[in-house]
Amino acid sequence: MPTIIDLQALGDSPGTLEVVANALISGDPVALPFETSYVTAVLPDWRFQGAQSHLSRFSAARGALAFRDLASVDDLAGPFSGRPHRLLRRSWPGTLIAEFAGLAGDARLAGLPESIQSRLASDGAVRTIVPRHEFVRNLLRHLPGPLVVSIPTEDRDRWATSTELNRAVGQHVDMLVDDGPARYDQGPTVVRIQGTDVRVVEEGVLSEKAIERMSGEMILFVCTGNTCRSPMAESLCRRKLAGRLNCSDDDLLDHGYSVMSAGLSAQRGAPAAQEAIGILGEDGIDLRGHESQMVTRAILDQADRVVTMTRAHRDSIVSNMPEFAHKVRLLCPAGRDVADPIGGGEREYRECLDQISSHLDALLDEILGEERGAGRS
Repeated sequence: MPTIIDLQALGDSPGTLEVVANALISGDPVALPFETSYVTAVLPDWRFQGAQSHLSRFSAARGALAFRDLASVDDLAGPFSGRPHRLLRRSWPGTLIAEFAGLAGDARLAGLPESIQSRLASDGAVRTIVPRHEFVRNLLRHLPGPLVVSIPTEDRDRWATSTELNRAVGQHVDMLVDDGPARYDQGPTVVRIQGTDVRVVEEGVLSEKAIERMSGEMILFVCTGNTCRSPMAESLCRRKLAGRLNCSDDDLLDHGYSVMSAGLSAQRGAPAAQEAIGILGEDGIDLRGHESQMVTRAILDQADRVVTMTRAHRDSIVSNMPEFAHKVRLLCPAGRDVADPIGGGEREYRECLDQISSHLDALLDEILGEERGAGRS
């Protein structure tokens, strides 16, 4: 019977992590909690200096490589761009399993025993995951490379508790890390990535529609208070984009696009300016439900394009969070500012909206042109 490590009693302490990491480094098979099930895990010798005989104790019929972060997967299977990059950036760490086409023949995996390679691969693609479970993520940071972990082939192989795993395969592991029942009662979603194409192979926690939305493009408009310019740009962009895609505003997500806005000095939950509500209402665009929000690192991280109203807005984001500089641009293609209409009357708001509208046409030409060039359907 395996040694039981009860996380709920011991906690995620450095000592506990060290015990489990040392067991794996020593070649012991270990059972670990993932969010969809318990898995069995072994650690290959990624220097390929030993016989790797301990990997023969990996008993699962199907497996995946569990990495510590997206950057580690990118080193093996990347670089990623387009839809795959957006999907992986938003879903990892998490429950998603990504199969990378053509990776099965990679020389960096050739040192693994054939019995392991065959269980990691499906039609030439290798399965990978970046798990979300906090203990497992910390554990992976203590290891010299990714783990080989079991993936259920059918529902009866998905062990929701440590007791179920122990009963089924306890004789094949030396240590079992128990953290209570798995978070989800569904298996992982499996997608296959080939170039810029993403295809759902097995539906699980993430539905096919969720995958489509997570791999879509997010456009973020930024102004100062998120009550005038950026909400007008957001709502008008949504309307114009929907028109070009022949769908309703509400169906943009299903076509792979989301549009948001935020402000650098916004008060949380403030409504849109009455003038903006009135002018856009004339075209059937309802801004009455708008609530302002601050620009945050999390929002910028999720966005694919950050479109500012002025150079000062752009400079503020870039100087404070330079890691996002590559995705921040002005709305005006010529680099001119969109003047703030706040404090003005209807004329100032109409002039502002006219500016935004003409600049949006150029922006959407660019976005949709890029997507056609990338072969997006």
